Amino acid sequence: MESAGRAQAARDRVPRIDEYGFERPEDFDYAAYEEFFSAYLAILTRRAIKWSRLLKGGGGIQKSMTHMNRTFPDNVRFRKGSDPCLQRTLYNVLLAYGHHNRGVGYCQGMNFIAGYLILVTRSEEESFWLLDALVGRILPDYYSPSMLGLKTDQEVLGELVRTKLPAVAALMDSHGLLWTLVVSRWFICLFVDVLPVETVLRVWDCLFNEGSKIIFRVALTLIKQHQALILEATSVPDICEKFKEITGGSFVTECHTFMQSAHRRPRPASELLRAVRTNRAHTRRAKAKSGLLCSNGHRQQSEEGTHRTGETVQTTSAKGSTSRHTEATAQQGAKELHLKMGRADFPGGAVVESPPASAGDTGSSPGPGRSHVPRSS
Repeated sequence: MESAGRAQAARDRVPRIDEYGFERPEDFDYAAYEEFFSAYLAILTRRAIKWSRLLKGGGGIQKSMTHMNRTFPDNVRFRKGSDPCLQRTLYNVLLAYGHHNRGVGYCQGMNFIAGYLILVTRSEEESFWLLDALVGRILPDYYSPSMLGLKTDQEVLGELVRTKLPAVAALMDSHGLLWTLVVSRWFICLFVDVLPVETVLRVWDCLFNEGSKIIFRVALTLIKQHQALILEATSVPDICEKFKEITGGSFVTECHTFMQSAHRRPRPASELLRAVRTNRAHTRRAKAKSGLLCSNGHRQQSEEGTHRTGETVQTTSAKGSTSRHTEATAQQGAKELHLKMGRADFPGGAVVESPPASAGDTGSSPGPGRSHVPRSS
C-alpha cells in the first residue's frame, strides 16, 4: 500500500506529457523517473553554468593537442609510450602520400593499410611506395573523392554472388539490402581488422601479385563457406550480424587452408578477371563522361601538379632526414615486402607463401599497370 501510494504521488507530481510534447506510456514508471530526475537535475544545472560561461567568453573552444590513437589502439607499437612509436611513422607516410597524390589526399581506411605496411616493412619509405602501388595502380579510384572504383567493385561482387550463390542474393534483394552495407569494410580496409593478421597478409601477398581479383575470391569464399548461416537471417540487422560472424572462427584463422580454399573454387579466375576488367572499363567510361579524364585516358593533373612515373618525391623520415627516390623504388619495396612477411620476429613467424599453381589460377600475370611481386619458392 505504501509503495502504491508513493507511485500515485509521483504520478500526480510528474506531468503526463513531457517537456518535448510526447505523451508518457501507460506503463511509465513515474516514481523511478522522479528519483532519477531529482539527481539528474543537479547535473543539468552544472552543465548549464558551464555553457553559459563558454558562450559569454566569445563562443570559442580551446583546441586540444591531445593525440587520439585511432589506428590500432590495441597494438602496443602504436601506443604513445612505445619506443619507437609508430604513430609518428604512420603520420609521415600518410602526409607524404597526401602531397604526392593530391587527387586522393587522405581517405579513411588508408591509415589501416599504411599501418600494416609499416608493421611489416619497418620502413617509412618502403611503406610509402607500397601504398602508392595499392592506391595508385592496383586499386584505382578506391580512395578518390567519388570512390567510383570501390562502389563498382562492390556491385561486381553482388553480381558474382547472384551468379554463384543465388539464394544469398535473393535474401539480400528480399530485404532491399545493399552490398555496401555489409562488405564495404572488406574492400576499403582490404580485410584489415576484419580477418586475422596472418590471413590478411596472405591475402595481400596475392593482391600485390595478381591484382584485385583476390578480394573477390576471398569475399566469395567467406560467403560460400557460411551460406547456410547467412540464410538463417530474417531481418536486415540479422543479416549484418551474420556477415560479421563469418569473418571469425577457425576457418579464417587457418590462413593456409583458407587461401587454398579461396583458389579452389571452380573456374573463378577467368570469371573474376573478366568482371574486374569490365568494371575498370566502366569506371573509366564514367569518368570520361564526367570530364575527369583527358583524351589519352590519363588523369588530368591538378593545378598543384601531380607526380608522374619516373619523377621524384620527397619523404621525410622520423629522424628528420630527407631523401629522394624514383618510383622504381616501389618495385624493389614490393619484392622486399614479400620476403619480410616471413620474418621470424613477426607475429607467428610463418613464411607467407602464395598458394601452389595447382590450387587455382594463381600464376596469371597482373593486368596492365598492376604491381607484380615475385613468388617465394
